[in-house]
Amino acid sequence: MAVEAGADDDLIAIDASGLFPRLTTWIGFDDDLPLKPSHRAFIQLLAPHLSDQQID
Repeated sequence: MAVEAGADDDLIAIDASGLFPRLTTWIGFDDDLPLKPSHRAFIQLLAPHLSDQQID
């Protein structure tokens, strides 16, 4: 949702963190399947905080 500075100064933020469940995404690959560069690129798009060692 977009808020425009100056035009929306009458809006306030309300903590809604308890209203929605935490969503978790799982990625699975067969242990016998070597990761291709495209697999690694896909994982890094979804989880850029993971190192190559963690992905391996």
